[in-house]
Amino acid sequence: MSDGSLWTPILVPSRGSIGAFIEFWEALYRYPLESIYAENIGKSLTPERIDALYTWKNGGKIAAKKAASIRAYYHDAPGRLDAIGDSATVEALWQAIGGGGVVWGIFMLHIWRPARFPIFDQHVYRAMHAMKQTGYKELDSLRESAKIARYRDEYLPFWAELASEGDARAVDKALWAFGKAIKSPSGSDLNWSALITDSLTSAGCHAQPAGSCPDDRDV
Repeated sequence: MSDGSLWTPILVPSRGSIGAFIEFWEALYRYPLESIYAENIGKSLTPERIDALYTWKNGGKIAAKKAASIRAYYHDAPGRLDAIGDSATVEALWQAIGGGGVVWGIFMLHIWRPARFPIFDQHVYRAMHAMKQTGYKELDSLRESAKIARYRDEYLPFWAELASEGDARAVDKALWAFGKAIKSPSGSDLNWSALITDSLTSAGCHAQPAGSCPDDRDV
């Protein structure tokens, strides 16, 4: 059997512009409950909408203990956040929520002000460090107090740079898809992290401007 009779694709990582990165990885985003987010975000945050959005965040049905936490901390959070105001610091707003953990508290800030507070989770955190070439890092390794500091000092400026090049929601989707792809191990124990990052390192393309590597292209 000759090579000409077979379809034998390979994936060759390359660097592109920020806009090309967003376009490429957003197209790979898949989340089965996405319609729940689309139907509820940017609207008045009633308890029912908050429950729906946290169901989306959770990836499905919420256990009784988590549901109780949502009722206790998040149903009334929009009023407390409105009282403090948009000019308050991330820490002050998060503390006003009163509990429930940093990642879910930041999600409350996101659904309260989607354009100001991007979603923060393990996948986007992993994506940030890969893109900044600061190593493979996991959000779960941090203490809760460190997570809010990393969000404020590292992730918000990083996200803002990307959001200046594309739609804010598209940036969220692209980072989530990229971060999930490079989780080690990822789907079916495939080592996408090595494919995407190690191959560029071995080619001497890390820490080089986009377009400086021989095979750079926009996708």
